[in-house]
Amino acid sequence: MRAWLWAVGAWVFGGIAQLCAQTPLPSTEAGYLLPTRDTIYLLIVFAEIDYTACGEDLYERQYGRAWPVDSAGRTQVPPDAADLIDAFLPPPQNPKGLITRTYAEASFGQFVVLGDYLPTVVRVSCQAVPAQSHSLYGEVELVARYWPAGASTARGVPWEAFDRYELLPARYGLPKPRASPDTPLEKRRLDVLFIIWRNLAYRLGARPPFPCNYGFGLSICDYQRPFGPFGGGVELASSYTTCGTAMGAAVGFLVEFFHGLYGGNHWHTAGGAGLHTFPIRPAARGLSVQGGGPIYAIGYDRWLMGWKHPQKKYLLSAFSEHDEEVPTDLVMPQQPLRQRFLLRDFMTTGDVVRIRLPYLERGGPAVKAQYLWIENRQFIASTETWAAYSPTRCPDNPFPDCPKGVPGLYAYLQVGKDLKEGPDIYSASPSHPNGLGSWIFWLPADGRYDFYFDTLRRQPGNPAQNCNWGNPNIPIDRSKSLPNPFLGLHDFYLAYDENGDGRLYSGDRSLLGLSLVENDSVIHTAFGFGDAWDGWSRRTGFWRLSLETNPAPVPVYTLRSAEGYQGPNPEGPQPYDNRIIWLSGLSITLLDERPDGALLIEVAWDDFTVRKDVRWCGDIRLSRNPFDSLAPSLILCKATLLLDRSESPVYAVARSYDSLTKRFWFSDTTELRLLPGAILELRGGRIVLRRGSRLILEAGSALRGRGKIIVEPGGAVEVQPGASLSVPLQQRRKPRQMP
Repeated sequence: MRAWLWAVGAWVFGGIAQLCAQTPLPSTEAGYLLPTRDTIYLLIVFAEIDYTACGEDLYERQYGRAWPVDSAGRTQVPPDAADLIDAFLPPPQNPKGLITRTYAEASFGQFVVLGDYLPTVVRVSCQAVPAQSHSLYGEVELVARYWPAGASTARGVPWEAFDRYELLPARYGLPKPRASPDTPLEKRRLDVLFIIWRNLAYRLGARPPFPCNYGFGLSICDYQRPFGPFGGGVELASSYTTCGTAMGAAVGFLVEFFHGLYGGNHWHTAGGAGLHTFPIRPAARGLSVQGGGPIYAIGYDRWLMGWKHPQKKYLLSAFSEHDEEVPTDLVMPQQPLRQRFLLRDFMTTGDVVRIRLPYLERGGPAVKAQYLWIENRQFIASTETWAAYSPTRCPDNPFPDCPKGVPGLYAYLQVGKDLKEGPDIYSASPSHPNGLGSWIFWLPADGRYDFYFDTLRRQPGNPAQNCNWGNPNIPIDRSKSLPNPFLGLHDFYLAYDENGDGRLYSGDRSLLGLSLVENDSVIHTAFGFGDAWDGWSRRTGFWRLSLETNPAPVPVYTLRSAEGYQGPNPEGPQPYDNRIIWLSGLSITLLDERPDGALLIEVAWDDFTVRKDVRWCGDIRLSRNPFDSLAPSLILCKATLLLDRSESPVYAVARSYDSLTKRFWFSDTTELRLLPGAILELRGGRIVLRRGSRLILEAGSALRGRGKIIVEPGGAVEVQPGASLSVPLQQRRKPRQMP
């Protein structure tokens, strides 16, 4: 074994010793099928189907031939194959391969992913391929049958390096034992195999047009026949078809590799196969992203894997104003508290804040917890970029000096997925806290809205148009959109019933998030893939997150999706779903931007005052003031609170049809309920009830102060016995024009 193997082991922070200290209970920090620390080697095989004896290569007709061909007509390995993964990494060399860099930066060097590839393309006869259905095992067997004689790795990694662990039988969430170094090669098993096909089209019943980058995620293969030099076969494998070069397959590579660390399809966020948390597919960031988003670590990834910065004491932490490391896994305190934290760049330091949102447990014992994450992203790390499109930027970036993204605070919600230890942490049951995919919900700083989709300006697919990529799309007119900070759509959460059948994901063809109406013309900006206005910073003009801002730090609605978002889920909310907006005094304020990129923030729990006009939708609950039972828990100061029905969908199937406006409603009417002990105080403010909205005062609650309540047609105020209402009501015969 070469000396560099031992050098890599010395370079890893923590190494195997950390695994030995772990609890015997299954833990996500030990990894699903793979270890999350030390070093793993992957073998990559590039393969193609020879359709000569079977007719035309329909996959190549659709996508062309992205891999080079030599003078004899033989397909060659993509020239950028080495850019996928590093073969050697002697310290202190910086990683260069994409997957090596991604996990080195994510884990602070604690998890090193290395590998090599065959320098020749494995060519499989079409006559050996089953007509339709394939399995991962079967695709591995195809490569084994056509393995090139005398093959060696392209960069000289010895075969023994690829059998570093005993990964089978699977040890889910438990330490992975090392393989014996004395095992002869004819008895060794390949740890991890990746097959990248150029043109394997008819997988699992696929028909033209074929998808790009689809196949089997990294999972148990247990191929027990000889595979090339490995007499014992293959333990884990992934096999998928790409439509580009090696780096064109890179997103698929990362998307499939993560399964070995996290688990099955219900660990994907931003789509993928399986069942998901929201009725609409959200876009996201993180190591578990499906669907082409940028793949790099977010705070949740490091928390789940236990990747703590080696110079830190706490897994989740930041620094105080006195330059002391302090834990930042926050919950609502028993006394009013305002804390200040200095957040340095997340990717390089690990500084992060996680806040458990209060009151969700009051919605029922099965409701999944929700957490608000705050990160400072300076876009220093090599893998980190905000916009998903590359290399051509779309024409909406007002900050050309920030090509990777505008530095600032970035925020998202975590729903469930909060059990790290236990015998059932990998459960796929929807009711289990860890059981649904797409549990990350980003909060772009530019807010949530009932977007106005301008169907009269529908755009055709135009491959020559920057940021259109040949996709028909419907532009959004922000000037005609309504703020909806609790239930609205946003840049990363878009859906529209295009065909008017009252169902989402049911024949709606246009892609959303590509174009905007500005100055009476349509521009393609691809804002749905990330833009300059998604973070909080002095540049963007967003600096606060509270009840008076859009978005607001409140829980998000959940509703299980259909399988892989292949259609609408007609079922209603389940006991584990959250369908209540719980108000609290939580706020996050950006106080200062330091010259070194560090950001000073304040987290407050007693910020109950709304000083700006707001429009709220949903089933909203106001609890008593948690710190002073005689004080208000919401103050409306010289501002209007408009309670209105959400025009954004919160169901995948419409709830009703309005024959007058000829539209489907994908939401319920709004209700603001003051719970026992809650006090809502008006200080020159007013409340407007629109489109069937209701204001309910339960026994022991009070609505007091100077102001008024305006009830429009269909609205209602209900004062239950024992409640107090000392604010005048005014009936409005006709609803005012929408703001």
